Amino acid sequence: MASDPRSISPQDAAGAVLSAARLAFASRGYAQTTMKSVAAAAGVAPGVVKSLYDNKERLFAAAMRLPFDPGQAVPELDTFFVTTQRF
Repeated sequence: MASDPRSISPQDAAGAVLSAARLAFASRGYAQTTMKSVAAAAGVAPGVVKSLYDNKERLFAAAMRLPFDPGQAVPELDTFFVTTQRF
């Protein structure tokens, strides 16, 4: 996470916001996740999240779009899939 929001490129900011949003939605749920908390976790100003996604619904939709590794968003999924796959 960048300490100075101005030091991050637009592409890195967008990626950081999506990563932070995925983690927040997975760990706290939709109702408890705010755009401000996502911005803080991503190391960007709240206005960056607003300019990228406009509202929480659009941020959620973007965060849930694949491709992304669900095991990174919810680490216990990796353990679940490893222990339940028997070939």
